[in-house]
Amino acid sequence: MAVLTNGISWWFYLPLNEGNWEQRKFYAVDIFQQDKNDIATKFIDFLEKENVKTEEAVKKAQQIYKGRVKDIEINRNLPKAWNKIISEPDGLLVDLINETLERICGYRADTQHIESFLRFNIKTLEDSKTISISKRPITTKIPPPVNTKISKSRALPPEGTLCRFSLKGNEYHGQITSGQFQVQDYGSFSSFSAASVAISNTSRNGWRDWEIKVPGSNQWILADSWRKRRT
Repeated sequence: MAVLTNGISWWFYLPLNEGNWEQRKFYAVDIFQQDKNDIATKFIDFLEKENVKTEEAVKKAQQIYKGRVKDIEINRNLPKAWNKIISEPDGLLVDLINETLERICGYRADTQHIESFLRFNIKTLEDSKTISISKRPITTKIPPPVNTKISKSRALPPEGTLCRFSLKGNEYHGQITSGQFQVQDYGSFSSFSAASVAISNTSRNGWRDWEIKVPGSNQWILADSWRKRRT
């Protein structure tokens, strides 16, 4: 394990793993931003003498690293798996769709009709850069009342807005899609701050991290500047 720190920020690495240094980083601590109890727990896990001697610290580090890599790989490849299923539909999938269709409208379609429909709709998931699978579990949400208003200061930019964020020499890209913030290789988020936390492993104000380019504009501006114009 390797640790880089200026006393305030701490970056923890597994230097023998593959990839560049950013990819080998498995955790980060910011003394001023994160909960002090969480910081203390992580310092004990990774730096306590006994944990280092018994290599328990490295085991815990590997668990965190593998969990992060697993999530990234799942998010990257789920669209590919879905594309493969609907571009090469088997009989079970076609039968399931046909049974559901019959329950809804009383009619059944022929196999070729359903296969054509599936191949046509593959276009909705072909671009994994703009559509990715949320890292959060799927939950059932109760729709808000009709007169519920979303605060302009908290609302995301309009549909199709492009987003970018630079951190430690790396640039991250995303897009506002279906009311969510979709970040390439990281998944779906409800806010800029949630995306920044997932990328940096520290507490951050995402409005001050991300630059955006709204549809119809050729100018990149800070998300916080856009928000202030709206309020």
